[in-house]
Amino acid sequence: LTAGRKKYAAVEEDIRAAVKRAEALQKRLLELVEEDAAGFEPLSRAYAIPKDDPSRGRVLEDATAAACRAPAEMMALCCASIELLEELLEKGSAGVGCGALCCAAALESASLNIFVNTRTLQDRSLAAHLDAQADTLLCEYLPRARRVADEVGHRLRKEG
Repeated sequence: LTAGRKKYAAVEEDIRAAVKRAEALQKRLLELVEEDAAGFEPLSRAYAIPKDDPSRGRVLEDATAAACRAPAEMMALCCASIELLEELLEKGSAGVGCGALCCAAALESASLNIFVNTRTLQDRSLAAHLDAQADTLLCEYLPRARRVADEVGHRLRKEG
């Protein structure tokens, strides 16, 4: 929305560089959506193993832990995206606020995918570690995303 516009000429190179970074984040996030879906398959199969099968517990535990990997990486990339949007706040258009809200929603969604899995992990130490990582990112980055969106909203209302 800013490329080639006179209003953004002074920061056009910065914005172009940010767009390249955003495209790389987007590409990896889309790959992770596929990885997350693929990670559910082994978990689904593990739940289908008869409860009296001695291998069920180990297979279920391994599949559950593996199912946390994609959402954990998604959370990290959502945080990187929020950082990028913070950089663009002074240089970009109102779309920065929309992006911040979308990143916050994606961050929370990914955390729920972690929490749904960690509650069933037998390895409570691993579960606590994954939960704490997710909580740390939520506590730091949700307010940051909110600040970006609020600032954009304030500017829009002030200009209007």
